[in-house]
Amino acid sequence: MHLSENQLRVVTTDADKAIVVACPGSGKTEVIVQRVIHLIKKGCPSTDIAIITYTNAAARVAEERVMAALGYARESIGLAGVKLGFIGTLHSFCLAHMSRFGFWKQAIRVIDDDEADERLAEVQRSLGVKAGWHLLSACRRDWLHEMDEPETPVRIAVRRYYFNMMATG
Repeated sequence: MHLSENQLRVVTTDADKAIVVACPGSGKTEVIVQRVIHLIKKGCPSTDIAIITYTNAAARVAEERVMAALGYARESIGLAGVKLGFIGTLHSFCLAHMSRFGFWKQAIRVIDDDEADERLAEVQRSLGVKAGWHLLSACRRDWLHEMDEPETPVRIAVRRYYFNMMATG
């Protein structure tokens, strides 16, 4: 990919921090990849580099592309054993640091709405609950406010969903 003048400016800036905000498909991830390689080439310890994204999906894509680019860079410019300090969402970044400094004894992972929906749908399928998605997601959303509601297949599914979330993270 050929970088625009603005993209190249972000990649090569001497600033300690860079924020990349642009529309989907505009090349944000490529700019981040090139920025990481540029920083490492300039002598920045790779463990001092953090990539913080809005979603888990964006973090996964960024990690895949950065690691692929670093794999290529390892061969071409000798970046053996490179490991970044952090790649993930802001929530995951905060949780990682809170866990690191003793706020929690167990590992906690933040999932995005898509993964939460997927887990609820898995519980629905496993229990054979025949209910519309609107009913399931409304029950999940209002769970704490409706503790005294009668047991229904939907409430049983949502309770199992929350139990699974607590048990597996």
